[in-house]
Amino acid sequence: PYLRDRVRAKSSKPHYNDMNVLSMHALIGAYKPEGYEWVEELRETISGNV
Repeated sequence: PYLRDRVRAKSSKPHYNDMNVLSMHALIGAYKPEGYEWVEELRETISGNV
């Protein structure tokens, strides 16, 4: 439990594990049949920006 508490405390400070607007819509789109094409385009765009 001690290690788990330390990991949670560290990961919550920079907000890396928080849901944001982009990730929320990507998650919704990923689970909709008509969202498959949108998710693929989003992945290409993000990969191109990295």
